[in-house]
Amino acid sequence: MIPPQFESAGGFSGGLAVVNVKGKYGYIDKTGRVVISPQFYSAGGFSEGLAEVRINGKWGYIDKTGRIVISPQFEDANYFSGGLAKVKVNGKEMYIDKTGYVVAMPDSMCGTAVVVNGAGNVTWPPNIKKICQDYEHP
Repeated sequence: MIPPQFESAGGFSGGLAVVNVKGKYGYIDKTGRVVISPQFYSAGGFSEGLAEVRINGKWGYIDKTGRIVISPQFEDANYFSGGLAKVKVNGKEMYIDKTGYVVAMPDSMCGTAVVVNGAGNVTWPPNIKKICQDYEHP
């Protein structure tokens, strides 16, 4: 059991738990030892080796050593699942990979939800051209 010493603490994910010390967030291991010092304005749990953290009003990602691997640049950030994380930039949601590369952006085309990759090409649904040809404009 870890003795009470933090203002708040989250559950363990990836072997580490988020803790709050004097309004800053860091991480402890299962013995209660601080392994990433409290320095973030907000922080999420580890998923697929990365955790989202807020620094100076922007979200980025760190690894389990506390090293920033995706620089803080997002208005909002979520945990990684299946190699992707949903983030928000300029009010627009998109999905990034673990290098920070935008791999998909939800959008719409001819009345249908589509996914656009970082190069601007529609990747889903695969039959969007047919859907657009059949689309009746209101």
